[in-house]
Amino acid sequence: MDEKKSTDILSGDNKAPLVIFKTEEDKTGVNILKMSNFFDGYVHEMMISICDSSTLQDITQLPIVDLSMIEDVINQADVITQGNVILLPDFDNLPSDVRIKLKKGIYSIGESKQVEDNLRAVILDENGVRVKDITLKKVISNPRKVETMHSIANQIQMRQIYAKLSEIQEFQTYQIQRDRDRDIIVPFLDARDLVLEAATKKSEDDQIRMLKDADGKMRTAINSVYTDIETTSKKFVKKVEIPFGYFSKTTNTYMKFIADDLQIVTKFVGIRLQILEYLGERETAKLVL
Repeated sequence: MDEKKSTDILSGDNKAPLVIFKTEEDKTGVNILKMSNFFDGYVHEMMISICDSSTLQDITQLPIVDLSMIEDVINQADVITQGNVILLPDFDNLPSDVRIKLKKGIYSIGESKQVEDNLRAVILDENGVRVKDITLKKVISNPRKVETMHSIANQIQMRQIYAKLSEIQEFQTYQIQRDRDRDIIVPFLDARDLVLEAATKKSEDDQIRMLKDADGKMRTAINSVYTDIETTSKKFVKKVEIPFGYFSKTTNTYMKFIADDLQIVTKFVGIRLQILEYLGERETAKLVL
């Protein structure tokens, strides 16, 4: 290649610093997909010449009662039924200051000491000290009203279950993203810092040492993406084999991960190839490609 057209990637005895990350997003961003395509430009041309002669949190149990939903307990009232007799917590006759603190979450409904996930008819202060008993008022009702109250109670429980499932799903999504950050993004960020810092070193030995460390980080990041593609692809195939599974939200999530990973790994390989070419490791670069 004509020397005037060459880029910052110079291998052999040249002591000019290696410059891979040129835009502000390349240097300081964390979203790989927004960064430059490091596989383009000079690396692309170089690879053509090289290749002239020749690829959650398992849910074990779901509590029906969510103790944090005090608002439901107060506004909707948990219902206890026996035949045509309905027992309702009598919050109306509680002292006004107790009701206010209960609604604000300062006070809470006591948890049962005998049955897990059940509640006791007592109100506790912020220190867990019992401050007031809750009485139950008896209401005589006809079968239609009893059925209606049962329906209300069931709907409250279903809403609690839905809220709990949504919370678990949100946490799983967060945990998956954190795992991807740890396995894929962090090694890349470490490698980027090493490349940027290497360019500031006056000693060629220091530059080479730091670039070799960066190459090791990129190797880890690339292998993490490969294993993620393999695992996600298997899950994707299994999901679409289920009737109507192709249209599920989970399937779309798998597809997005695979698409993102294919773009990310292409950029990561481009970075590693540039480092290896700079270090004169052309046989290794061939293998990586």
